[in-house]
Amino acid sequence: MSPEAPIGDDFDKPIKVPLTLIRVIVVFDFSTIFLWFFGVFFPPLQYISLGCFVFATILACMLLCREADDEFQGRILFILISHVVTVFVYIAAVALQYAAVVRNGSDNWSSEELGMSALIMLFIAIVMVLFSACLSATFVRSIFQ
Repeated sequence: MSPEAPIGDDFDKPIKVPLTLIRVIVVFDFSTIFLWFFGVFFPPLQYISLGCFVFATILACMLLCREADDEFQGRILFILISHVVTVFVYIAAVALQYAAVVRNGSDNWSSEELGMSALIMLFIAIVMVLFSACLSATFVRSIFQ
C-alpha cells in the first residue's frame, strides 16, 4: 500500500491518510521506549533514545505537509503537539541526568537530589512518549475499523 493510498471501498470518495509515515512514527516511538528502558541502567542509551524520539517528532512535523482528509487533520495535529511537547520534556530529563552523572562522577548518579529529579523527569518523559506512541498506534488502528 502506498503512503497515501485511498482506503476503503464502500465510500464515494476514498479516504486519504499518510499511513506509512504514521507507521514509521509508531516504530520510532516504541524504539524510544525500548532504548529508554535499558538507558536507565546504561545512560549513554538515553541519547540514542532521545535521537529516535526527535526523529519521530520530525516525522510528525512532516505529517502536516502530507495530504489527508479534514477528519484526520485534528488527529494528525494532536500527534504533532504530543510529540513536540514530549521532546522538550525529554531533553530536560536527559540534561538533568547528564548533570547528575557529571556532578556525582560515578555510576551512582541517582542517589542524590539532582539524580532523583532526573529520574522523576525521565519517568514523566517516558509516560509522555508512551502516550504519543499509543496515540499514533490507535490512529493507525482506527483507520482500519
